[in-house]
Amino acid sequence: EERCTGCRLCENLCPANIYEMGSGKMKIKKERLSYCFVCRACEVSCPTQAIAVIERA
Repeated sequence: EERCTGCRLCENLCPANIYEMGSGKMKIKKERLSYCFVCRACEVSCPTQAIAVIERA
């Protein structure tokens, strides 16, 4: 989160719509987290490597 520049790439690319802008940084909408299917579009597109997707077992 500290590396986030607020470019909104993750928000624009996430097919599950789990990101939202908050205080100039992207935040995860916790109520939508279950919709994430680990496509990693956000992680791969982040220019500052601020996102690390961790698969849940």
